[in-house]
Amino acid sequence: MKIIHTSDWHLGKRLSGKNRLEEQRLVIDEIADVCKNEAADVLIVAGDVFDTFVPPAEAEELFYAAVKKISDYCIPAVIAGNHDDALRLSAARGLAKASGILLLSDGQREETFEGDFALKRTRIQTGENFVRITRGGETLNLGYLGYPSSVKLADMAGNEDYSLGVEELIKKACSGFTKDGFNVFAAHLFLTGAEDALSGERELGGSKLLPKSVLPSGAAYTALGHVHKPLTVSKTLNAYYSGSPMQLSFDDKSDKRVIKVDFEGGKVTTESIPLHSYKKLVVASVASEDEALAALEKHADCYVRIEYVSSVPLSPRAVSEFKKHPCFAELVATVPKTEKKAAFLRRGKTDAQLFEMFYKAKCNAQPDEKLTEVFLKAVAGEEL
Repeated sequence: MKIIHTSDWHLGKRLSGKNRLEEQRLVIDEIADVCKNEAADVLIVAGDVFDTFVPPAEAEELFYAAVKKISDYCIPAVIAGNHDDALRLSAARGLAKASGILLLSDGQREETFEGDFALKRTRIQTGENFVRITRGGETLNLGYLGYPSSVKLADMAGNEDYSLGVEELIKKACSGFTKDGFNVFAAHLFLTGAEDALSGERELGGSKLLPKSVLPSGAAYTALGHVHKPLTVSKTLNAYYSGSPMQLSFDDKSDKRVIKVDFEGGKVTTESIPLHSYKKLVVASVASEDEALAALEKHADCYVRIEYVSSVPLSPRAVSEFKKHPCFAELVATVPKTEKKAAFLRRGKTDAQLFEMFYKAKCNAQPDEKLTEVFLKAVAGEEL
């Protein structure tokens, strides 16, 4: 039994106003190729399929086309993240199951159905936060949990202790694990150890940090979503964040991947498969207009944020030239640190003290009282 683990597609997300749907289509096609080439049985998408609760129609069209294509090669199993409307995401599950596509949500009713899905006879049993997939004589027991907001958790569990409430939901989701099956848990969570890997997710999701102890010990593999940078949560528990399949913000410099998980003879092996079909996000630190233009030319196949560090203001002509480049995304102008420090040191000083600082810097000596007096008269407009 083989699975491919991915998450955080964020379909419809823009970068400084730039539409990246075509780029997202290419990277999802690459994931589909991985599923085909690796003869995967199941693709797990661990949440944040879309970037907003109400995604643009083009993003939804891309998603449905993507999972339909992937269903030719394996069974797509999709859960909701904190950016998804879980009800909206799973609204088409009745139609989707005809193609062997599993749009999983809380309150999934118990049912069993069979079909020739992804080139194999497949039997699927669903229950609340659980699905069992049997194909080719092998069985995947998949317990799952979409993003558990504290409000939703209070409604469902009536428990004020967030960590304890999540742990109870996870135990319930994994209660269908068997000794002879491939037991996998998939969830969209924010776990201890992921803080340093965040690239905006904490602010966007408002997620509460959970201890690793909430993870199920009975899972042979745990497929996590929410953190955009690839991350190993626990080698012992085989718990991983796959990360997003493309860079979504300029502070994310990680290489992108999906994770292949192979379960054979009771042994689990994992392998990172790199993705390449996205434009890299590059930060170019420059000190002149010419350097900025050169950086845009150099990284023409990327998206570029220009960090202009100079005390010389940029001309409107230069800014206009930057914006003409298709790869230009953002401009951040800052004063050099030495000038910032000098400005801080000058703050609150009298004219006499400022003159003294200037004279020491230029002449490496203390100005005498007469020279200082002449300076102060000049500043005040008095006759010298």
